[in-house]
Amino acid sequence: MRIRILSFGHKRDELYGAALAEYQKRIVKPWTIEMNDLPTGRKSEREAAAVVMRREAEALADLASPWVLDVGGTAVSTEQLADWLRGAQDGGTKQLAFIIGGADGIDATVKQRAARRLSLSKLTLPHRLARVVLIEQIYRAQTILRGEAYHK
Repeated sequence: MRIRILSFGHKRDELYGAALAEYQKRIVKPWTIEMNDLPTGRKSEREAAAVVMRREAEALADLASPWVLDVGGTAVSTEQLADWLRGAQDGGTKQLAFIIGGADGIDATVKQRAARRLSLSKLTLPHRLARVVLIEQIYRAQTILRGEAYHK
């Protein structure tokens, strides 16, 4: 299963880049993981957030049933995330996309067509840190499914 993590307007940097690369390397077949930085929808500082989010939603129009990271989403344990991922894999999902919205958030149209809405925390996390937390949890979920002890 190909897992994509898509986020808007955040280039990898030295602070988080090494952690992202490390967890990306640890995730093994039958899963592959890919990080995609999408250009922000903001054309100028004066644009309204709704305009920016709508533009970013248009960039995601081709994605079928993404999993959206959203503070209003379902908070799950690592074991529950592993169950969700197992269900996707066993259900024949070939590609799974996680969406991390831009600085203005995620347009309602993207949330409405999401297969799942997942909350990593009630805390506000910087988007770059959220990517690290997400990829680490995907790796941890994979270790659970393989029966390894890492998740404890």
